[in-house]
Amino acid sequence: MIDPYSVLGVAGDAEFETIRAAYRRLVRENHPDVAPDKGSATIRMAQINEAWQLLGAPEKRANFDALSRLQAVEHAAQIAAEERARLEAQRRSRREHEKSARTGKSQSRSKSSSSSQTRTATSQSRSSGKSTSTRTRKTDPFKRSARAKNPAREMRLLRKVAHASQLFRREGKADEAAALCREILLADGRNVQARELMGDILAHQGRLESALMMFDQAIQIAPQDRMLRRKRDQLQLHQTHHLSKPAPPQKTPKLSLFSRLRARLCKSSK
Repeated sequence: MIDPYSVLGVAGDAEFETIRAAYRRLVRENHPDVAPDKGSATIRMAQINEAWQLLGAPEKRANFDALSRLQAVEHAAQIAAEERARLEAQRRSRREHEKSARTGKSQSRSKSSSSSQTRTATSQSRSSGKSTSTRTRKTDPFKRSARAKNPAREMRLLRKVAHASQLFRREGKADEAAALCREILLADGRNVQARELMGDILAHQGRLESALMMFDQAIQIAPQDRMLRRKRDQLQLHQTHHLSKPAPPQKTPKLSLFSRLRARLCKSSK
């Protein structure tokens, strides 16, 4: 799938007027009637029109943005898995290297005389203790960092977010997706992707106040996410427009034929 934002040369958080102006300018510049290379212009115009069809309609644009975010989450989960495998390979290699080093020292000690072996063993025992404590000091920060980041846990949560997004956007199972989002937020209350998806689900269900609250909480965690802000602002405008609509006038119920005949008889009797 093409990236419509790149085709039109606009940012992902661009306003509708900016996108429309870019589309009109590109149409004028790349129209086959004015372009020197008509074949290339025809291909380019097809891409421009396809991009406009995606971004020119708010609902299609929202769906495209949501799909892009889902793909980004899945990509992040894949990167997290690869990083975890790389770190595990490093730890395994380090353990094997330390094991072979200890084996080599043990073999060299066995070739020494008993008296020197005792002295050497004492010296090496102290050296080994220092070396072990040094290795411990070197590896402990790494382990603490690994525990703090916990890539395995992050990867599980990313996969859950991706699964919840698929349930909602591709399978239409909003309730199941919402339940999974709540489970993710119980495990990690600062998970921006889960909060954003929960906001989308609540907006889809017509619970606009709750959706806005969820988007506000996500923005507090990720204040630099301009696409999230744009989504929140659009929902706010939609809610304001919805509330400002006048209530439809109540229709006067029509009288039945019997009621009309009865009213006419009463009027004639008077």
